[in-house]
Amino acid sequence: METYKGWFYRPGEDDKKIAGHLTINDDSTVQLDLLGGFYEGMSFIRSREYFTIWGDLFNGKKVTLFDSFKSNSNTVYGKSHTELYKIHLTLIGTHINARDTLHFNEINAEIDEINDWIGFIGGDFEYETNKKTTYTYIQHDDIVFNISDTLSGVFFFRQLKDFKSDRELTFREKTLINIKSNEFASVSHLIHSIMILRKLLSYFIGRKTKIRSMSL
Repeated sequence: METYKGWFYRPGEDDKKIAGHLTINDDSTVQLDLLGGFYEGMSFIRSREYFTIWGDLFNGKKVTLFDSFKSNSNTVYGKSHTELYKIHLTLIGTHINARDTLHFNEINAEIDEINDWIGFIGGDFEYETNKKTTYTYIQHDDIVFNISDTLSGVFFFRQLKDFKSDRELTFREKTLINIKSNEFASVSHLIHSIMILRKLLSYFIGRKTKIRSMSL
């Protein structure tokens, strides 16, 4: 779980910033807790209005929260008011009003179970035995494939961290996919490509998968 504190507001209302913290949970769901709220009057009523929220994080980064809706609120009359928002899509690094506003030519994504789909993990080990057992992590070559005349894909592998002692070795590795376009495409178009891939992955391995993260 990762938590980021900052100021949050609706586009065009930067004079009404509200303190809060953005939480990215271990299951990749995202929520925003505000020490205040965007609603007035009967603000304790759950709202299904979907809208965009901008944030200025205390670490200096900007964040855009798409398709946000209020799922809960709590009011102590005369004292405090808090609101909880569920977030459908989080874009860290910039402020934009709509998904089609910015265009990119590639996107990276981490999807659960993708290593099972392609058939192997990305790394292997070489051991040298002397007084102590040492190892070398061997990162597999990228796997490149074509999707269409304008889109191509790459499976690639990254070692995140390892722990070693005289008796055991553990490591964590990410298997990611990169989709690149010969032409600049909208955020919606690139994300849609990842969504289709996730659905195909779920179909072929026979169980539900989740998108852990995406970066543009």
